[in-house]
Amino acid sequence: MEEKYYFVIGERNIVVAETIKVLESCGAAFRLLEKPYIFTRDEEEKLLEQGFKPVYIGVSYRSDTAEYNRVEDSVLYKALQYAKKEFSINDWQYMVMEYYLGRFHLDWSCNLRKLIAAGNSRKEIVKLQRQNREAIGFDEEAEKSAQVAVDEALNTAGRRNDFLVIKWNYQTEDSDFENWLPILDRVFWIQNFVNVLIITPYNAAYYGYGSIAFQIIACCNSTGCASGNMAEFLYPLSKDDILRTIRFLKKESSTLRKEGLLW
Repeated sequence: MEEKYYFVIGERNIVVAETIKVLESCGAAFRLLEKPYIFTRDEEEKLLEQGFKPVYIGVSYRSDTAEYNRVEDSVLYKALQYAKKEFSINDWQYMVMEYYLGRFHLDWSCNLRKLIAAGNSRKEIVKLQRQNREAIGFDEEAEKSAQVAVDEALNTAGRRNDFLVIKWNYQTEDSDFENWLPILDRVFWIQNFVNVLIITPYNAAYYGYGSIAFQIIACCNSTGCASGNMAEFLYPLSKDDILRTIRFLKKESSTLRKEGLLW
């Protein structure tokens, strides 16, 4: 008996956008969740009772694809299977899918360097980054404000930018990794390694070395969390927290350069 899939979609990115097109083209059953992307166990049981097999992407508490790293496990692959469409992709498309599978933020800068090493031009990758941010939901106002914030940080940093402190006047209380992509995607091309503290009126984040990320949390009195190379603060940082964090970041970045870990 052929399985009936029901696609439950939470967080967005460029692969998810393509998946939605496939699902719409074949009239498949799917639901787009709004933030915070929660799909309850009761809702899941109703689907099972109706004979559906749920397929999740970026759904809080229910995502069985949050850690996948094979194209064959992706929601797009499953959608194409459901639509009985040929799964034929070239090397570039494969790399793009591999980059955007699941929660990629721990290897974000590493994956960008892989795309470059494979011979893809900066123009191609910048276009891909922009398409992904559009799929996530960033509008032109967010893009312009991010560019202004990065330019101002560079002017302040001068010639040496072992680390950057970027003050981004962007109105969001979201602290997910994707929230920072308008800044991080731009900073990557400036120094090829992101060692940056981003501060908004609502929250803040650091992306760089894991050891620094965890220690930055200790510098602040604000609620925060750290994982991999990232530290995220769930509430606005006080002026004292910001000054203390910048002093620490300056000291640690200087040590990293002496040890040859920055380039």
